[in-house]
Amino acid sequence: MDIYALIIKKLWNIPSLDYRILGRWIGHFKNGKFSHPNIIQATPIQGEKAIGWLAHYSIGIMFAYVLLLIWGESWLLHPTAFP
Repeated sequence: MDIYALIIKKLWNIPSLDYRILGRWIGHFKNGKFSHPNIIQATPIQGEKAIGWLAHYSIGIMFAYVLLLIWGESWLLHPTAFP
C-alpha cells in the first residue's frame, strides 16, 4: 500500500493518505471521544503523526496474523495469491 502511494504520488501527483488524521482520532480516545463531526478540524494531538503510522503498521500486522490463524502454517510455507 505504501509503495502504491509513492507510485501514484510520483506519476499523477495524487497525495498519500495522511496518517496524522488516524493518529488524531486515536489520540482523542483517551478523552472518551470516539467520533467527530470533522476529524480534520478536531484539536490536534501531540504525536499524532507517530500514533497514526504506528496504528497503520500495527493494523497491517494484525491482518497478517489473522490470515495465518485462519489458513495456518501450511499456507505460510506454500503461499498462494488467494488462500
